[in-house]
This record gives sequence, structure tokens and C-alpha cells, in this order.
Amino acid sequence: RKLRPRGMTQVLSLSERSKRFFLDVARWVPVMLAVQEYVGTVRQTEGRSMQPTMNSTRAWWRIGDLLLLDRWHARSYERGDVVELLSPCEVGAVLIKRVIGVEGDLVR
Repeated sequence: RKLRPRGMTQVLSLSERSKRFFLDVARWVPVMLAVQEYVGTVRQTEGRSMQPTMNSTRAWWRIGDLLLLDRWHARSYERGDVVELLSPCEVGAVLIKRVIGVEGDLVR
């Protein structure tokens, strides 16, 4: 790049600005995918299984509450934790559920 005197701005064509924008996006996509996969992600609850604490209000523009799921510290689960898991019944479906029992609990 050429050095310019201070105070002078560079005028870029639309194609040059578009190219820079897409290059910037291409640099950040892998970072955002890694953050979503290993650090945390945002999911939306649907259905009645989380009521009354979550998904209790409905509006015309959204159904359900937004959850920030922490994947960094998710190593052991306690009663009351909210977890994301793959559905055993529907291939590719993701479920968000609350843990109500842990290892060693007696189920009747």
C-alpha cells in the first residue's frame, strides 16, 4: 500500500469495498464457528417442558426464551441444569431439557 499524507482518505470502489468486506467476514467465520462449538451458543426454547421458569411468555415476534449454553464448563451435570442433547427419536433434532435426576438417584 502506498503511504498518503495525513488527513487524506482513500476512496475505494464498490467492488473493492465488497471484496474487503467479504475477506473480513471470511476471517471471522472460523473464529465464530469455533466459539459456538467449544465455548457457548445461543438457543431458543420451544414447547411447554421448561414452563413456568422459561418460555412462559409469547409474543407475535418470538416464541420461547433465549438461552446462553455454556459448553466450556459442561463436564458434569447437577439437578436443575439445562442441557442440550440429540433426540433419540428424531435424527438430527436437538432437544433442550432440564436435568431432574443424576447418577445414583432412585427412579420409581
